[in-house]
Amino acid sequence: MMSLSDIYICVLNKLDGFNEKNILKAIDLANNDVVETLDDFIDFINFNIEDCRFEDITQPINKETIKKVVEKVLKNKDNIVHYVNPSDGSFPKCLPIEEIEAPSLLKYKGNLENLKRKTILITGSPTVSDNARLASEYIGKVLASGGYNILSTFSNECEEKAIKGCKEVKGVSTFFLPHSLERLTSEEIEVIHSEIDSERSMIISVDDYALANAESIEKACKYSMALADCMIIPQISNTDYIFDHVKKFLKSDKPVYLVRYKTRTIKEYNCIKALESLGVMYLSSNTVLKQIKDTVGEVLI
Repeated sequence: MMSLSDIYICVLNKLDGFNEKNILKAIDLANNDVVETLDDFIDFINFNIEDCRFEDITQPINKETIKKVVEKVLKNKDNIVHYVNPSDGSFPKCLPIEEIEAPSLLKYKGNLENLKRKTILITGSPTVSDNARLASEYIGKVLASGGYNILSTFSNECEEKAIKGCKEVKGVSTFFLPHSLERLTSEEIEVIHSEIDSERSMIISVDDYALANAESIEKACKYSMALADCMIIPQISNTDYIFDHVKKFLKSDKPVYLVRYKTRTIKEYNCIKALESLGVMYLSSNTVLKQIKDTVGEVLI
């Protein structure tokens, strides 16, 4: 059995007409073919085009065109995006694809082994207080120092501050983006690149969205919750979109902690009261690492 290399999948991604459905088809076809050299790859593409295997692609692609794309990809091979296909059994086992809508392809860069660690999602309100920012950064730092994988979707200030704390202690982190890896913002590039190169971090995407939108953020939240062993909330109100996600997380029998500090608004108090009845717990800054270890368990590597 042969598999299509990440480099050739990246090339397909840059050829006209190869949408995600056609790329997935090519990966499946390559399981029964031999695609080792560049000539093999060119023949493989054009044979299957002539055999009408690819949707809406009717004409063979010029060999020189393919060669030029391959050359460009090889020049940037350190930035190759890796693809994981759920149908071939290589999808990360920590993502329960039977419980959530599985992507046709999972794209990632960095160290996939990081997902074997216990993973903590630190998330909360889109706009937060100074206390919540400080708490997020401190908790991210403490848990990263303890070896936990800090998970972020880049969707709010709590997550950004948690990752900042994680970086300060050179901890392990995972970024789950609500858009394509090929379309990172300058902020995301600045935060991520050195961490990916160090293999302390990895970055995942399940969609080809050019920019994050309501649908892609919802999907990223769903997957990040599937990945996380525990959720920590520095700040929340019942008008936040994250409130509904917290309730779903609690229903999945995974622990949720609210950070304990005094300066809360009436809106936050009402939200906390509603969550307490569902099983949310309080997290103390003095005992955060012990509480997480007692609830989630020791880090798994």
